[in-house]
Amino acid sequence: ARAASRPELPDFRARAIAYVDEKLSRDAKYTENRDSAIQQREAEERQMHLMIPPETIREYVFKDLLPPESRETAIQIRFQVRGSPIPKDEIGIMDWGIVEPETGNARWLRRSEERMNETHQFLFQQAGIVKDGTARLLVGNPVPADSRQAYVIGFEGDNSLEMLYKVGSFEVNYVKSLVLILFRLGFLSAIGLFFGTFTSFPVACFCTLSIYLFCIGVPW
Repeated sequence: ARAASRPELPDFRARAIAYVDEKLSRDAKYTENRDSAIQQREAEERQMHLMIPPETIREYVFKDLLPPESRETAIQIRFQVRGSPIPKDEIGIMDWGIVEPETGNARWLRRSEERMNETHQFLFQQAGIVKDGTARLLVGNPVPADSRQAYVIGFEGDNSLEMLYKVGSFEVNYVKSLVLILFRLGFLSAIGLFFGTFTSFPVACFCTLSIYLFCIGVPW
């Protein structure tokens, strides 16, 4: 059983309001509507937060992390990025690190060279990374050492950057899954018996299958 955490997002609206108000106070030619300018700036702030220009390091803070099983518990980073402009080989080079909570120093973990627009993941040890439910992840966009053109790295979507770690044993989670499947099978059996009392066997099978397919298409 794993817990998944996503980076905490700053208060983009407060940033946008401060930016627009400062612009209005010192630029007499800035005559845009304040509300629309704030909305536009808020969208820009959100986009910039998830984009890493060349030779830039971004820090993403993960909060309210559940206590892992032990200090030896491995943490999994799962990510999906895109490049702008897209490299010819569609390979994104990224540096990954963490900020040690005790010292505040950066500790670099690895350099990844993965295909863009696909989901990738890697593991590292949890020891000394999470403190008071908070972890600080560093993501760098290095300049390619060869002649390839530099590009901007961007995370897209809610699941484009996640931190996952083990919080429960496999056996307990497996038993929970089996019990849930048993409840679903019991429900389908009741549906089949219900229709079987007043319809023919093929019709009862068809109705049960139709409800099963319908249930697959809804969240619960």
